[in-house]
Amino acid sequence: MASPTQREEGPAMAVADEIEDQSPIEEVRLTIPTTDDTTLPTLTFRTWVLGISSFLPLAKLMAKTLPTKPIRIPFTKWKFSMNPGPFNMKEHALIYTLTSSGYAYPSGLSIVTQMQIFYHHKMNYWITFLVIQTTQVGTPIAYWTNWYNTRRFPMISTDVYDKYGQPYNTSRVAPVDFFIQIIAGYLYSGRPLENLISQTYGQVALNQATLFINDFKLCHYMKIPPRSMFLVQVLGTMISTSIKFSIQWYILSSVKNICEPDKLPKGSNWTCPSDRNYFMSNIIWGLVGPSRVFYPSGPYSKLVLFFIVGAISPVLVWMLARSFPHKKWITLINIPLIFVGASTAMPPVTPINYWSWFFVGIIFNHFVYRRYKGWWAKYNYVLSNALDAGCAFMAFLLTGALQSFDVYGISWWGLDVDDHCPLASCPTAPGVVVDGCPVFQ
Repeated sequence: MASPTQREEGPAMAVADEIEDQSPIEEVRLTIPTTDDTTLPTLTFRTWVLGISSFLPLAKLMAKTLPTKPIRIPFTKWKFSMNPGPFNMKEHALIYTLTSSGYAYPSGLSIVTQMQIFYHHKMNYWITFLVIQTTQVGTPIAYWTNWYNTRRFPMISTDVYDKYGQPYNTSRVAPVDFFIQIIAGYLYSGRPLENLISQTYGQVALNQATLFINDFKLCHYMKIPPRSMFLVQVLGTMISTSIKFSIQWYILSSVKNICEPDKLPKGSNWTCPSDRNYFMSNIIWGLVGPSRVFYPSGPYSKLVLFFIVGAISPVLVWMLARSFPHKKWITLINIPLIFVGASTAMPPVTPINYWSWFFVGIIFNHFVYRRYKGWWAKYNYVLSNALDAGCAFMAFLLTGALQSFDVYGISWWGLDVDDHCPLASCPTAPGVVVDGCPVFQ
């Protein structure tokens, strides 16, 4: 028989273990449970159907109406149930991953726009389709099959490793996408297609890895088997990439004057700001080449001095923080975030996009979080997904129901696809004459 001391230690140790398992981050503690129900099914029939249809009420309907009897796949020993029990949060997490894996815009699609719209080069549908798919799922498949010894490194980790699987000094890591542009620009100067493909493979590998790690963090929190998470990531990416590629191929061949703002009707959203920005970047790094734009013989050769500015700025902030320890706001200055955070998206993003994001973020993640934590814990993530889904749904609705039939809405200033600043697209140097722009004397 256990002694009173042992009986008291049991609950106390359980409470201590639960406290130790809690995240030190309050936002995580409010939203992520520390317990796990291992009986909950994950890769179910509902996961695959709802992951593609993204319709939560259908989940409840399926749980109530579908038969529970297992179904055997012909000529195999495999069987599954269309209704293994009540709809659960692990299924919901995998459904979210299946849909979010294809949420991001595949950078490889920019190759299609660049070559067909700006360079007027026709491409074969199926060859281009395979190129786009390999940019999206080639890297995770390479890991799974251990190409180049990739399985020396952990699938889920917050650390960086060298080629031997040992921890790597991250202070020596340079921005990958920027140096890909530089290296490809010097290697393939005057060859835009080769430059585009080099940038796409280099950047997408990094971006997809980052997105997949985010999903695996959710997998860790929700106690979902990593193999199940990886499977829905790959299939979700392949399905979404196929759909996006087919839609873009159709749009490029059916929308007149697409990506040419001067020839489009007022209010048309087919201006392709991201693709035009990518096209200009390709001209600088691929067609012209960095050696004739920047260093050593370009007109902007002095811009390389900003490499020194970027290296010195964090040191200056550190020195200020040491000199004025009572000024806590100095420690909140993040130079890398300032230099390569918001600025990397401008253009094509305008200040209007950032202001809307800022106001929504400051209201719900500061004021609401501080005053109504119960509401924040229950509804904040739902609201975030609702805003994303609402924008995507409205874009689809407006495009399919109205703009495909040349209906762009009433004529008012909010319909203009710009920031209402004429000088943003006009030169300000004296004596320069451009159609539609003021001439400064």
